Amino acid sequence: MAGLQCSGLANRLSVENLGCENGMCASSSTQIAWKLSKTAFNRSFLMLLLTFEGFSPAALSCYGSSWNRTETMDALAASGTTWDRVITSTTDPLAQLDRWLSAPNPAFEGLSLVTDDERLAERSSMDRVSELIHVPNREAMVADSIEETTLAALAAVASEQLVAGRDVWLHSRFLTRCWDAPRYLFPIDFFDDLDDGPLDPSETIEEEMRSHGQPVAPQSEHVAAILEGWQPPNCTIANEDDPDWIMAWMRTYGCQIRLIDAVVQLLCDVSADRINDPVVIAGTSGFALGQNNAIGHRSGAIRSCHLHVPFLVGHRQQEDPTASSPDWAMGVRNRNVMTADQIGNILTQSDDNFVQPDAWAATQEDQSVITDHAGTRIAATTDRWFYVANPSDELTVDGSLYLKPDDACDINDVARLRPETADTMQAWLTD
Repeated sequence: MAGLQCSGLANRLSVENLGCENGMCASSSTQIAWKLSKTAFNRSFLMLLLTFEGFSPAALSCYGSSWNRTETMDALAASGTTWDRVITSTTDPLAQLDRWLSAPNPAFEGLSLVTDDERLAERSSMDRVSELIHVPNREAMVADSIEETTLAALAAVASEQLVAGRDVWLHSRFLTRCWDAPRYLFPIDFFDDLDDGPLDPSETIEEEMRSHGQPVAPQSEHVAAILEGWQPPNCTIANEDDPDWIMAWMRTYGCQIRLIDAVVQLLCDVSADRINDPVVIAGTSGFALGQNNAIGHRSGAIRSCHLHVPFLVGHRQQEDPTASSPDWAMGVRNRNVMTADQIGNILTQSDDNFVQPDAWAATQEDQSVITDHAGTRIAATTDRWFYVANPSDELTVDGSLYLKPDDACDINDVARLRPETADTMQAWLTD
């Protein structure tokens, strides 16, 4: 991987290096791990499942990102199936996990769950996994290397589980809690971080405006191309703010996504012999990257960026290009709207093929996803529309309506132009 060399990383990210033994981090009194006496779901394959809170498809090049590169996930997408329009049915990522585990399917049974989210130990839905291993978070700071990140600690334990021949589920919330990815993962061109203003101050636009007696706004400070702080943002960009802040936050978020990409490569490397076993990557919630002037996990008004999550299934790359690939290794895209609740059902059906051609090639009419927020229906998504209810009763219209998939960032509210569509979708939320 260009710029993301992981050679030897699997050896360096060993459980011993983390002070762990048998998947348990003995150095921490907060470690949580237990096994349940239940029979695992009898699959004909072993699964590697990775899920993340605050996971935006806008930062994945396999989803069309032009400003970030995720070469490992690109390769997985090219070898399997990518779902373009997966929408969460709740704004709460923990509730989304509960829905996966509470559904009447055995996809998550028998999995060894490795996580940095201490809240999962108190969720009754976690009884369906065979083992839960909590790896404490590293110190809240930007790491100097991949090995020093919290995600690397999770990967070390997950690697041990993979080598032992277990189904592994790695779940992390580092995207919403601590951006500790080393910044060298997102190389910045010299000219990106250079103040390219004129050498002679008298030639600036501001000086020309002053010479003509026109008012000049105060000059904002230079915004770094990538930010060094570890705390994820939760803010809105005002009209007077430098627009470079949005790109700076996007690059910094993209750096965290590149860390995920490197760890996915690591886990594929340590289980390279499991060619026919699927690698599944999904999100439990989205992330705003400037849409509606918001930056953050739950920042600003609810928009589709908060609900749209990645979901892809692929397989490890084979060293022998002539070797046969799994039947489901088709490299296709499913562009139909789908609720994230269905992910478990898809994985359950994967014993034969992950997606049959008649499923991914068909256009599904009248598919809709209703999303709730704090127990109230807040948004509805269809193949052609995204509708979100306004939180204030003072507004003259019930909600905002956006054309999909054309209006990807929810910019043009057409509720006044299509009142009958807005009324119909508002009725879905209130009935």
